[in-house]
Amino acid sequence: MNNIRLKIAIALIAGLAFAANANAVTRTVDCDKGQTIQSAIGKGQGSAEQLVINVSGLCEGDVLIRRDDVTINGNNSATISGTISLQAVNRITIERITVTGPGYAIAASGSNNVALNYVIATGNQGWVAIFAVSNSSLNINNSNISSNVQGGIFAGLSSSLVTGGNTVINNNPGMGVHVTIGSSAFIEDGTTIQGNEFGIFVDKHSIVDLENADVSNNTNIGIVISRDSAATLRTGNTVAGNANSGVSCNDTESSYSNDGVQVADNVYCTGFDQVAPEPE
Repeated sequence: MNNIRLKIAIALIAGLAFAANANAVTRTVDCDKGQTIQSAIGKGQGSAEQLVINVSGLCEGDVLIRRDDVTINGNNSATISGTISLQAVNRITIERITVTGPGYAIAASGSNNVALNYVIATGNQGWVAIFAVSNSSLNINNSNISSNVQGGIFAGLSSSLVTGGNTVINNNPGMGVHVTIGSSAFIEDGTTIQGNEFGIFVDKHSIVDLENADVSNNTNIGIVISRDSAATLRTGNTVAGNANSGVSCNDTESSYSNDGVQVADNVYCTGFDQVAPEPE
């Protein structure tokens, strides 16, 4: 598990280091004046230079990224009403922007070293707000994925997810975080997952590792482990106030380990069956 964490960290650091390249081409897009992010990306298509797009205003419509080394910075003053789609690209940073609309907020397929920093994904009507599949790697920091129509984050088909920096994943009627089909997630560094139906759902040969995270007050189960998957709770976690149970293993092939963290809710996993004490 630690080796997997190290490999992900090295890959992300390498990608973000490129993002600091002082030789980047910078473009400014004011959507309120009819300018578009897609046009700015198109002007740099085929270039090997890093492209930084500073965005302001309300940007209507989807954004498709098919080139490497792009940063979209909303500078806390831009909203995209549509989906940002990443297709087989590397070293993409999306930061300080709000994304809302009729589908996904962000959809990554076969894309690596994707960083979301200070992103707000809310009111998205797709079945999940953040979607990553096909060996994608995604790092979410200081972001808020809340109050979407269905789920929060989906990582599937051998993808990897890291959340931290006080990221909030709250009040999504489906799963806060769904990790599936040979994928991995590291939920850490102040991540809060509350008010979803299921806080975290890990299944189909996948793993979840939690450290300094809060998975509480979800309306059904805090953490579900299913179909030969595993979850590890390390130090500094809180799992409390979930309506039906804190942790539930749906089959004997799935595993749960706990490095001394007190789970206030019921735990239903082989070797860890624990009924929460009645309140005094």
